[in-house]
Amino acid sequence: MYFVSSQIIRSLTSYLASQGLNKEHLLNNITQEGQQLNNSRYKYPLADYEQLMAIGAKHLNRNTVGLEFGQALNAQN
Repeated sequence: MYFVSSQIIRSLTSYLASQGLNKEHLLNNITQEGQQLNNSRYKYPLADYEQLMAIGAKHLNRNTVGLEFGQALNAQN
């Protein structure tokens, strides 16, 4: 099983919320319902990341959500 950091999940949910999606709806679709977002040591299953990306692509009707998220992260650094 593969994992991603809580920081990535937190950033992705924030990004998708900034694009107009409901953050609570997003968090209800992942492990722990986002309860570990502020725990920098917690690792979410990769499936949660994939689920959030799929929700974003579907509800925003954009297949490039992953690329856009990456660009947004890059712009922050």
